[in-house]
This record gives sequence, structure tokens and C-alpha cells, in this order.
Amino acid sequence: MYSEAGATECKWCWHGHYQPLPGQSACLVVTAGYYTALPDGRPGPVTKQTICPAGTYTPYDGYPASSCLPCYDGKWQPLTGQTSCIPSHWGYAISASPQPNPKLSGHSCPDGTYAPEGSNACIMCPAGQYTSVWVSEKCHPAAIGRHVPEIGMNHDIQCPEGSFTNETGMATCIKASKGYIGSPDRTSQIPCSKGMYQSETGKTECSWVRAGYYVPDDGLPHVTPIPCPDDQTSGLLATKCSLCPSGAYIDTATKLIVLAQNGKYQPLSGQSFAQLTSPGYYTSTLWSGNIIARHCPAGTIASTRGQAACTPCNAGKYQPAVGSTACINADPGYIVPADNKPHTTQTACGAGTVPNAQKTGCVAGTTPMTFSPSSVWSSLIRAPFMKAHIVPGTGANTASIISTAVYNDGSAFATVE
Repeated sequence: MYSEAGATECKWCWHGHYQPLPGQSACLVVTAGYYTALPDGRPGPVTKQTICPAGTYTPYDGYPASSCLPCYDGKWQPLTGQTSCIPSHWGYAISASPQPNPKLSGHSCPDGTYAPEGSNACIMCPAGQYTSVWVSEKCHPAAIGRHVPEIGMNHDIQCPEGSFTNETGMATCIKASKGYIGSPDRTSQIPCSKGMYQSETGKTECSWVRAGYYVPDDGLPHVTPIPCPDDQTSGLLATKCSLCPSGAYIDTATKLIVLAQNGKYQPLSGQSFAQLTSPGYYTSTLWSGNIIARHCPAGTIASTRGQAACTPCNAGKYQPAVGSTACINADPGYIVPADNKPHTTQTACGAGTVPNAQKTGCVAGTTPMTFSPSSVWSSLIRAPFMKAHIVPGTGANTASIISTAVYNDGSAFATVE
């Protein structure tokens, strides 16, 4: 209490003031960081000032309050008798609830969140960033090749195969574009070239160029293979096309090289067709293809174009010449065996034998002779056949046989009209 000069009574000290001594003419001003405990803001007998506890403060001398102000909303105060609060440490968040906060424990931010200095709430990390520990000042960006797809995550995730990120802090991965594939480490996309291409997105392997197409070795991305010209072709993983060699040709539908064989040949390079062999010629299966047609050897024939093999002359037929188109029938009195082998000559039947009907072998007997009197008019003809008999001819002037005789030397005589 105090009394002014000439006063007849003492007065109470008001908020923000106090007086510990009697007989004083004024109250003392409360020091900043302290308070006077008077209820309802009314004056009263205040003899001392009370220090503000930790977590509270008073901002200036004589602050008229019956209690200290709490430190909250991102602020705290670990000391007593303070005139202000201090911002909360990063990684901690002190709420906006007006409660004294003398310590940070219990306010730490969990993983997946962060708090700058003086925060009143933990903040979730945005997509593309994360924190993996408690008490973080800031979030960390996702590494290259990784991403963070959601908010509040505590780790980043590797991009799926066929996708990538080429910078940090990505929320989504990028699918590899057409003409590219995703790199194994998911940090970039790699162009498909040098005989390879890719027509889809998000792939991990390039497609191989098939025969008849190519992709140059230019280091550029290729979405589709390039077709070879009609007179050229290529193999798998080709970087360029080349002329089809002689002995082969290009199938324009499949762009494949086809060997000219089995009745075909091709003497020129860069062709899209093969030539058929002529009659009397052939081509067979040859690993390198056929540049020329080969004539059928003696004893064989090729009667049509495009033959893959020559047909042997046998079974009553033969052929002494090469490159022939037809076999020769065996002469009367001669045979050619039916052995499916090529024959260049005919064989005469021996004494006492004659050709069978097919002229493929000799059998016992005599050879019928046909006599044509249209060209010979004589009353007596000696036939030059061994032990043979004469039969009437079939010419325009058919003769009548009068008599026949066969002699020991094999001669035959006939008397005709």
C-alpha cells in the first residue's frame, strides 16, 4: 500500500505495481518478466512481484496482469522471468492453443512431416519430397531415378521398369517415349538405333529389325524400321540393306532372300525373281543358289521348264545326247532295261531271243518282221533277219506271201506277188 502527501488514508497498489515496505508514498513498478497476482484486475495489498515461470513471460515493466502470458503458437520459453518467447526449434511444432510451453519434448514432428523454426503445426511433405526421420527442418527431394507419388511419405520409390526421372523432386515417373527404352537405373531413356527400334512407350527392350528392313547406326531414336528397296534386302539387326547376290532373289512380299534352286536360277544380283530352266536343263538344291542352269547329262531328259532334276531314260528308251527333252525308243531287236538308271545306248537281243513287249528285256523266240511290198516288188525277197518269218506289210500296195522258207544261216525267203 501507499499514501500520497496530505492523504488521510492508504491506497492499494494496482496491477503492475507493488510495495513491500510500509509508509511509502508510491508503489513500485513490476519488473518485466514478473507479475503481481491480483484477481479480476482490482487493486489490492500487493507486497511483492512474482517471477514468470518457464513457458510464460511479461513484455515490459509494469505490465498490468495478474498472470504471465503463455508462450504458444510456435513459441516457447524454457527460462523463468523472461520478457518474450522464443520461436520453436525446427522440427518441432507448438500449437496455437494458449497453454504455456516451457519445453519442446512432445512437440517433435514425425517422419513424413517437417517444421521450420517457429511452426505451430507439422507440415506434410509434398509429393516429390519426403523425410525419413523425426524432427526435420525440411523435406528431401526424391532422387533421380526415383519418385514420391503421395504427400506425407517417409521414403522415395524407384521408378517402374520402362520409366525414369532425370531430375530430383519428381512426384511421377516419365514413361520412355516411342523410339526409346528406359535405362536400367531409371535415370534416363536410351534411343533405339543400330538395327533396333521401339514403336511403344514405357518399354525396357528395343525390337529387333527383321529381314528386309534396317535401322541405321545414327544414335537417333527410331519408332519403326525402314524397309529395304525392292532390289535389296537385309538380315536381323541390319543397319543397312544390300543387293541380293546372284544365285538368289528377293521375295518382295516377305523381303527375304530366296535361293534360286529346284528348277530355278538367277545369274544377276539384285533381282526380285528367278528364271525357270529351259527344257533339257535343270537346277537342283544348292546351298549357295544356282547362277546357271545345267544341261541334263546323256541318258536323261527334262521335258518341261523348271525341272529340279532330269528324268532317266530307261524301260525301253535311251538318249545318247546331253540337254535332251525326250528319250528315244529302242529299235526293233533292241532293249533298254527298266532299272530307273540313265541309259545312253540300247542293247541288241542275242541269238534265239527277242525283245519283250516293253523292250525292257529279251525273251526266247523269233522276231516278227513286217514286209512292205509297196517299196519292193520282187517275186523273191531275202529278209536280213535271223530265223525270222515274213508277214504281209500294210502299205498301199499290200503283197500276198506265196511261200516262206528259213535256212540254216538264218536267212528267210519269201515269194510274193
